[in-house]
Amino acid sequence: MKKRMFQMRCPFCGHSFQIMRDTLVIEGMDSHASRRLRNRTYFAHQCSQCRRMYDLVYPLILRCVDRFAIVLNVQCSPNDFGEPVYECSSPRQFYELYGILSDGADWRILLLLENRLKQNYNCDVIYESFDMENSIYYFYVNDRIMAVKYKKEHNEI
Repeated sequence: MKKRMFQMRCPFCGHSFQIMRDTLVIEGMDSHASRRLRNRTYFAHQCSQCRRMYDLVYPLILRCVDRFAIVLNVQCSPNDFGEPVYECSSPRQFYELYGILSDGADWRILLLLENRLKQNYNCDVIYESFDMENSIYYFYVNDRIMAVKYKKEHNEI
């Protein structure tokens, strides 16, 4: 874990403040961080002035050693780590990618399924989890959980 002080500003009321945040997280060293990433609250912050909730955006590197690294607002080379590096531009992307990669899901298949669900239901689709044993992807579609089985040998849904 590596920490740094950041100067931040509330996007709603303009309140300026300083806050200490991790800039490097190594999976397995902090179960609290993994839990917060999984439940999408890691970047969440409540303004002390206006009490509105929003995501803080700051440089963060998450390493799952020998599996993958995810970076947010960090300039790095794919050779900086011994594992594949994925770059994100928002906390939402970071959360989603963390869930996908930590579940062992194939992000290419997931994007295909997500796009088909968006076309079929004309709404936001959010990845929830992956059952590797049965090749079932779970999504929130219109706030309801939906299971989608992917048949790898036929490239079918």
